[in-house]
Amino acid sequence: MAIFRCPRCAVQVMTANNSGDFVHECNSGIKALDEEDVKIIGRWTDYTGSDFSQRTSPDNVQWQNLGNELMGTEAWVRGNAKDTAHTIRGANAQTHRQRQHLEYIKNENKS
Repeated sequence: MAIFRCPRCAVQVMTANNSGDFVHECNSGIKALDEEDVKIIGRWTDYTGSDFSQRTSPDNVQWQNLGNELMGTEAWVRGNAKDTAHTIRGANAQTHRQRQHLEYIKNENKS
């Protein structure tokens, strides 16, 4: 048996001898280490999620080109202050999604 330690989550993993390299699914119980942030690139869904349509709303042309009487005043600034949500690792939650981290571990044992 070969024993490896994941460099990301520090969990020991045992594999059979001469099994070669493997991919470890981090499962230390610490969410910040077990997941990773992935930037949302387009309006498509891949095998791990990335449903961009849930994070954006369709354009509302009903309010297009209408002036705002409060524009430039302190009330407008306070009302439009952006308080964006962040992930555990500090990425913007509106532009990034979280997925399970898979760590590639190279078998360096020459037996």
